Amino acid sequence: MIQPLAHEFSVRSNWDACSPRIPGGILEPHFSPQEIAEAWGLSVDKVRDLFKDENGIVVIENPRLACSRRRYRTFRIPQSVAERVHRRLTRVV
Repeated sequence: MIQPLAHEFSVRSNWDACSPRIPGGILEPHFSPQEIAEAWGLSVDKVRDLFKDENGIVVIENPRLACSRRRYRTFRIPQSVAERVHRRLTRVV
């Protein structure tokens, strides 16, 4: 009997973002625009505008609705991307 290779994609309780077992940090925390808006004191529209062209965000869109008048998209922003944008926007005085 063939045993599954469970060790190739395991999750450890002391997981760190640099773990070579987890490709691309897919298990890092992801935030909605609403969550970031609340944390940063911004509007949801402003957060969506800040992140819309940012590399690394997850955009879920129904391709069947892409031709409709209004596009329905769900954004999820990984913690590393949120930190990168926050560093870029932060001014050192």
